[in-house]
Amino acid sequence: MEGMLDCLLKALENLPIGKGRSYEKNPNQLNIVYAHHYLAKNGKWNENIRMSDIPLLQNDKQCTVWEVGAHTSAADSQKMKKQYPHCTFHAFEPVPLFFDELVTTLAHDPLHYVAHGYGLANESGRFRIDPNLLDGQGTYLGAPAVEVVLKDEEKPPQFGVLKTFEDAKKEAGNKAPSLLHVNCEGCEWTMMPQLLQNKFFLANIPLLQINFHNYGETLGTRVVQYCNIVSELRKTHEPVHQIPFGWERWKRKDVPQEMAA
Repeated sequence: MEGMLDCLLKALENLPIGKGRSYEKNPNQLNIVYAHHYLAKNGKWNENIRMSDIPLLQNDKQCTVWEVGAHTSAADSQKMKKQYPHCTFHAFEPVPLFFDELVTTLAHDPLHYVAHGYGLANESGRFRIDPNLLDGQGTYLGAPAVEVVLKDEEKPPQFGVLKTFEDAKKEAGNKAPSLLHVNCEGCEWTMMPQLLQNKFFLANIPLLQINFHNYGETLGTRVVQYCNIVSELRKTHEPVHQIPFGWERWKRKDVPQEMAA
């Protein structure tokens, strides 16, 4: 089993370092650390694994997929639906501005898509969102909230909603996800430790796909947090594909490898 030191070495060897997306405009730009491998454009983003075949979903005619961080379109769920048309897809998006558009986007197929306007946590609650800081899908919402004097053209703060894993399960037909698909632009750093504490709920998740982002803290802090999460996750799950700060797939230990490949 991979220990903490092994994980730290692996994470350090796979930092999202590269010239990045702006290099063509500034060829003298030095290599820097990015939030993840996609922005670094260094070939380790590994995004194709999230759409690679999952026999477990193919064989489960009652399969459910939870996309956490669905943004405005649940784009990954819509792609996966082409592969697994028998699955039900639950799209979770706590940002009201994004959720309103998500509902409109998914309204064409209410049989397969269910939109939920909240994030997941161990306890229900609310968190502050500053609409003036929202920037497409790459928005990190974990920064401390500060009171500011708004200019006339600026929008007032909104609040996102958090519900428990158990509440989400009830709203999803009292069924935990066959696949938990997480791409929530930084919420993973709070959601994953809480999920790992909720061992009963975690034990009901056969497959997990997740992308970790280097948002909100120093890179050293995120590397340590990443390895703490991985260390706990390994108690119940095993990696199928794993590159720190790229896309990862994990299977519950009792799931055969060939069902999760």
